[in-house]
Amino acid sequence: MKLSGLFGREVPTIAGAGVLFEAEPGSRDLVIVFSSRNRTNFEMQTALKDLRVNKLHVKDRTGQSWFHAGVEGISCDLQSTADALSSVVKGGRFKRVTCIGASMGGYAALLFGALLKVDRAVAFSPQTVFHERWPYAPSPDVPVRDFDLPGLVGAASRTQFHIVSSSELHDVYQASLVAKHKNVRLDVIEWDHNTLFKVKTAMSISKFITGLVGRENHAAKHYEASHVMGNMPASDVFQVLDLLYRGKHNKCIDICRYLLLRNDRSCELNLILGQCLYFTKRYDQALQHLKRAYQIDSYCLRTFPFLICTLLALGLEERAREFYFEYRGAFKNRKNDPAGPITKLYERAKRLGADDFCSLIARDIDPKSKHAPTADTGIGDPQYAAYSGVL
Repeated sequence: MKLSGLFGREVPTIAGAGVLFEAEPGSRDLVIVFSSRNRTNFEMQTALKDLRVNKLHVKDRTGQSWFHAGVEGISCDLQSTADALSSVVKGGRFKRVTCIGASMGGYAALLFGALLKVDRAVAFSPQTVFHERWPYAPSPDVPVRDFDLPGLVGAASRTQFHIVSSSELHDVYQASLVAKHKNVRLDVIEWDHNTLFKVKTAMSISKFITGLVGRENHAAKHYEASHVMGNMPASDVFQVLDLLYRGKHNKCIDICRYLLLRNDRSCELNLILGQCLYFTKRYDQALQHLKRAYQIDSYCLRTFPFLICTLLALGLEERAREFYFEYRGAFKNRKNDPAGPITKLYERAKRLGADDFCSLIARDIDPKSKHAPTADTGIGDPQYAAYSGVL
């Protein structure tokens, strides 16, 4: 398929259920937008409507394969996706090409930006490596092609990469693996994983991308990666995360306790320590640190599943239910679908033998259920409201 009328010539493009090309006659810029996880629509289509450039929106085939399963209608794997996009980029002879995406889409923006050697790639809280226990990673049944993404980014020396990371340690850790290269700029925003929402509220995405051309600073306040470490050595913090996701819980516990002597106000370190203690079935100690993480930052939804299951393991089901309603209410307030996280919570609670609690939340998992969950009071109320973003 070809699009005519761009710059007075025919430009090859691609057509399929997983792509949408929005032509802007007269523009010689192209922005390729990659979808984030579980997206059924074309991401940023509305947010970028005022950006007068050619736009190519690309959706992951399954919504959860990090583009390793291809794009519906044009490709079946990551390499064939790269080939299809390359034909558009080369055939269009665009003056400037930008890849952009958030989370899973941020991973794609970095990867395809490096493979295609585009002019720039912008990634919001991207993944750069996959661990078995990573919070954002393809499922085990996805045939993931092994890439050294940090190496590819460094090799694409003429491409400018801009990463906007959340202040969550696992995001900073992943971004820092890539940010060691001279062609990478890393900004850290004090926010949760959805830094894209933060930039949207601080300024339009169109203005953000336009500002990159003029090397302008974006409106959202940003920091160096070291800011979120407090007075803790980055190497120690990253070692903690690496140990956590490799399942080396006892070693991780030792380092966390040492680091907390230097900064006991770290929500992330208390959460990680609580998780490791939970996995090693030291529930009393786990509860202490998970409650501490919640007290420091009650907006951090990643604390809730472990806090709830720790309470269940200790037989404190009534308190677990209270936190569950708060957890689900925060998702509703952020206008985000809680089905995936609640399903994972259900599976973890099931392994604990908490059958009554599982029966309570089963209705939230089953889309065919017509019964409203019990004890729904307070959901959406200010006391349960996290900031109005989307995870």
